[in-house]
Amino acid sequence: MTREEAKMVLCANVMVACDRAGFAECTCKLVEEALDMAIEALDEKKIGEVGMTDRERAIIMAYTGTVMLCGDKLNVFYEYVSEKLGRPVWTHEFIDQADTIKALSKEDFLSLCSGKPYQKPKMS
Repeated sequence: MTREEAKMVLCANVMVACDRAGFAECTCKLVEEALDMAIEALDEKKIGEVGMTDRERAIIMAYTGTVMLCGDKLNVFYEYVSEKLGRPVWTHEFIDQADTIKALSKEDFLSLCSGKPYQKPKMS
């Protein structure tokens, strides 16, 4: 998969997730900008084959609900979600806890997209 193909697939998945979550402000342009920043930040990792670590895939999976890990690698997702919840997680909880998992993974997702630690916007 080329970089552009990977970007298009991820953009489409994020747009679907945003739509399902009711985020009206999530436009394709915003998603593309976030992806471009993520690609720049990950460039040194040779993104030719998407270039994400399994943990990065777990973060995206937790935030968007899009399956990016399967088989033995699904354990990385379970470990990530367990870390975020502060306890072991059972498969049936992924549906009931989807909003909580998304909220807990937001900072990691935004950090991944920007390549920088997430900072909450300052309220004026």
